[in-house]
Amino acid sequence: MRRLGRIGIFSESIHKFLVNLKRGNQDQLDTIDEKVVDRYLSKNGLGCFSRVKPSESRKTLTEVSKDLFDLVQQFKGNQEVAAMYSYKLLERVLKDHCNLTNDKDNPIELKKPKEIASDSLQNPSDPDATYSGHKGQGYQVQIMETFCDDEEKKEETLNLITHVEVEPAHNSDANALIPAIESTERQNLKPKELTTDALYGSDDNCERAKEHDVELIAPTMGSVDKDKLTITDFQFSEKGEVVACPQGNAPAKVKKRKRVSIGFASHDCRNCPELSRCPVKKGGKYYYLRFTDKEMRIAKRRMSSQTSSKIVTGGEQVSKPACPNMTDEPASNIFGPIQRDAHDFMRFSFYFWIAGRSMIAGRIGLRIAGRIAGRSLIY
Repeated sequence: MRRLGRIGIFSESIHKFLVNLKRGNQDQLDTIDEKVVDRYLSKNGLGCFSRVKPSESRKTLTEVSKDLFDLVQQFKGNQEVAAMYSYKLLERVLKDHCNLTNDKDNPIELKKPKEIASDSLQNPSDPDATYSGHKGQGYQVQIMETFCDDEEKKEETLNLITHVEVEPAHNSDANALIPAIESTERQNLKPKELTTDALYGSDDNCERAKEHDVELIAPTMGSVDKDKLTITDFQFSEKGEVVACPQGNAPAKVKKRKRVSIGFASHDCRNCPELSRCPVKKGGKYYYLRFTDKEMRIAKRRMSSQTSSKIVTGGEQVSKPACPNMTDEPASNIFGPIQRDAHDFMRFSFYFWIAGRSMIAGRIGLRIAGRIAGRSLIY
């Protein structure tokens, strides 16, 4: 797919509409201003838009947007023309790039580049392609694949692609996880464990994955100030209740509403050498540690992916393996073995083209690996 600027999108859309009008309804084409027809329908006229100087681009963009608006208005009441696919593209471009005004002399104003949505038309020749600031124009593909991490059985294990979904480039990876799980569930290929990149591992996805009996293992997004104490530095009971602060002081009061409020005695906190680093806040009678259920879940996940856990152990250290993506190893080293195992598929993916462009827009948006009904990995 050829990458077009805003002038190219406007001019190509008008050109496409006029070509279709000429083929199917010459009488209606004859009602259009001859200058407009010559400007966009002839090769010489259309070619001028590819040679616009940067200093003249704003003026040219204003002119082509006005021409497009006039065409939309001219055929708005013509049911036959308005039903044409190329006419609907004109309406889409107008909506994507312009705001209507009440000024008769200037009925439209161009949107600022930042105001244009990522799902706007990128090329009239490929109307389903969208834009992502990270991936560019085109599409992405979400792929689920099985793998084996047992070095002894690895060579004998069959790796299978269990889910493929081609999406517009602007779609968020966070929205791809649950449909992928549901797809494999319908095929009786659902994994027990799923290891993913951070974007797929939102708290909502973790909770929804549990509903499908899938354990989602993912790095937790966001950073933590290492010089500050967090919820995970407190001690918890087997039921997940706070039983002591990092200094071993038990709570004096506990409230559970929309947020959990754990009150600690003022005399303990005032004299604590760690008060400046502690997340507790001074209240009327107590110093409070406040958090929601979601904040607690995220804190537990962050702790289990980076360090040994004190959660549900009453302070006893229990060793848990860190999530692969949270180690100091480069991503290429972490996933290298999987990439090597799937080299045939990788080669196929990067040379599969849709409408003149790689369907994954230069990268793989999602890969899942793991034994069927065993482990899986997304990256």
